[in-house]
Amino acid sequence: MVPAPRSQKPAVLYAFDEQADLGRRIARKLGWSFRAVAVHTFPDGESLVRLKGPPGGRPSAVLRSLDHPNEKLLETLLALDTVRRDGATSRTLVAPYVGYMRQDAVFRPGEALSQTVVGRIISRHAERVVTVDAHLHRTSNLWAVFRRPGANLHAAPLFAPRVRALHDPLLVGPDEESAPWIAALASAARVRGVVARKQRRDDERVKVTLPTGLRIRDRDVVFFDDVVSTGNTAIALAKVVRAARPRSMRLFVSHAVFAGDAEERIRAAGIETIVSSNSIPHPTNGVDLAGILAEALGSPRVRTA
Repeated sequence: MVPAPRSQKPAVLYAFDEQADLGRRIARKLGWSFRAVAVHTFPDGESLVRLKGPPGGRPSAVLRSLDHPNEKLLETLLALDTVRRDGATSRTLVAPYVGYMRQDAVFRPGEALSQTVVGRIISRHAERVVTVDAHLHRTSNLWAVFRRPGANLHAAPLFAPRVRALHDPLLVGPDEESAPWIAALASAARVRGVVARKQRRDDERVKVTLPTGLRIRDRDVVFFDDVVSTGNTAIALAKVVRAARPRSMRLFVSHAVFAGDAEERIRAAGIETIVSSNSIPHPTNGVDLAGILAEALGSPRVRTA
């Protein structure tokens, strides 16, 4: 989708309540119309989804992050189908975070291949997908998941001003999979970044090992990851780094899932500051994605990683 000429009506961006503020900023940057998606929940748990104003023959996008996907995915699909039925000329899903991307392989017999299933379902309802830091470590690119044009944007460089403001900062990624994000942020902030080695024993137990000879004492250490859910990896990193007496420890993260008491446990481990992007609404949000999302929506349809 591209910004409409002045002779045409602007495209429409629909957003669910929890991301209405982000949606308004994106629409304002693009000169699009903004409209809300209302949800009514019946006593039996079913959802009634209603667009506040049909698209009326315009390109349209639906904004919603798919954290807690068991709750949100069906409602989002209902909104996308309603956009189609009410006359949209095209449909884009803007999902800054998409759940179920981690299960991209069958690790034990009988397991569901969740990434493929969810990708196929979304592809039936959206003609384009825009997301941020999708978990694609064993998948070549976004096209391999959705078979639709789309954009997998990167939040890491947006944290660079915060890193540059620190004292002798050191970036640390939790594992080899974080290397691309660490490299991008280190380049943008013009600082050094390293990657730890992680051994995950189960959902609760994680062991991390830092590179040898790393100077940590009296430095501001920043852990960066694409998603934090249980917080166990960040806590394991903090335990190792704290023993080397850093000046401070911070956690920067693209997607603040923070299941249960994860945030409290992370802070108790000595991580003083947590900053996340607003891909998922959370009190730690400090980096705004409106600019890069608007830029992607305003660009021609191209297939990107």
